[in-house]
Amino acid sequence: MLYRFADSPTGLSIPYGGVTFDAAGNLYGTAAAGGTGGCHGQGCGAVYKLTPSGGGWMASVIYNFTGFEDGAFPMATMTLDPAGNLYGTTYYQSVFELVKSGAGWTENTLYTFHNGSDGGNPQAGVIFDGAGNLYGATTSLTQQDPGGVVFKLDHSSGSWVYTVLYTYSFSGGIFGNVAIDAAGNIYGTAINGGIHQAGSVFKLTNSGGTWSLTDLYDFGGIAWPEGNVLLDASGNLYGTAMNGGQYGYGAVWEIQP
Repeated sequence: MLYRFADSPTGLSIPYGGVTFDAAGNLYGTAAAGGTGGCHGQGCGAVYKLTPSGGGWMASVIYNFTGFEDGAFPMATMTLDPAGNLYGTTYYQSVFELVKSGAGWTENTLYTFHNGSDGGNPQAGVIFDGAGNLYGATTSLTQQDPGGVVFKLDHSSGSWVYTVLYTYSFSGGIFGNVAIDAAGNIYGTAINGGIHQAGSVFKLTNSGGTWSLTDLYDFGGIAWPEGNVLLDASGNLYGTAMNGGQYGYGAVWEIQP
């Protein structure tokens, strides 16, 4: 056991997302609740760091969300760039960057969702392509629509430009990180929908600036794929499903082209 949130002097809790290593062996993660922000009496969430120390791990909070422009309730695993800066999302309702600044960190909000045609409530994180652009997905379009979008943030001249690549109507939206292959195709999972209403795996292909969706697989015996999608060098896809399998408690799956 590296760290117990129940014993946390930082007051953090509900760590939905995974952890990310930096080059020095430190771990970074997000907690959806706790911190110093004033959101519903439980804090607005925070980004934490675990540093190896004396055979154990020392926890510190590197950023507390406020619930204003920077958002609140981060639920995704973060991504590091080569300079050691962190990127992620908050469920309400932003894409953010944390930049190393001296001994501390500076938060930059790259995009604020409007919960309309641009999507909203991202639970997935963001990933980089080879050119330094970011890709992600949302779990909703509006409070009434359980669909969402796959989006891109183009990085140009120090600024970020938000573009919706594809709007979908999967019930339940995309909860895990998407993946990108060498040709620029995007892969992801929808937690519900498909012919069995148990979720699906999809591929987005760009042709002349228009993205089209291919349904690669519809879940049935196992259901509700919520985690990130991984792509290996042979083009095989991997992920998890929360329900079904031999014992009814979920499964790890592989899909081959």
